[in-house]
Amino acid sequence: MTYFELDAVEPGMVVATDVEGGSGQILLRAGTRIDARHIRLLAAHAVKGLEIRTAACEAGAPDAAIDPARVEAAVDVLFRDTDTAHPFIQALMRVTRARMLQGNRIHERNDTER
Repeated sequence: MTYFELDAVEPGMVVATDVEGGSGQILLRAGTRIDARHIRLLAAHAVKGLEIRTAACEAGAPDAAIDPARVEAAVDVLFRDTDTAHPFIQALMRVTRARMLQGNRIHERNDTER
């Protein structure tokens, strides 16, 4: 699976993980094939991006190496409306980067591994 910013999402793509709105409600379930209506819904709920199934994921192959520059750009988008100088936000950004660099392994973790 690969993280896509919302403006790069196109109809026909398949959601890899559940997409939640700001208050935690599920907007789209994993496995949903995206159409234009879904993209409008996500934009209305200020969703910045989502995980999309890739052809390699469908074939059972591991994802390609994750580009740290893309991760940094995605983190910048996710936290652009926050005070990035605040220590708590900096900690959240570090955790987000680490999890994005781990790729799909974070989605396979169960509660006993925390």
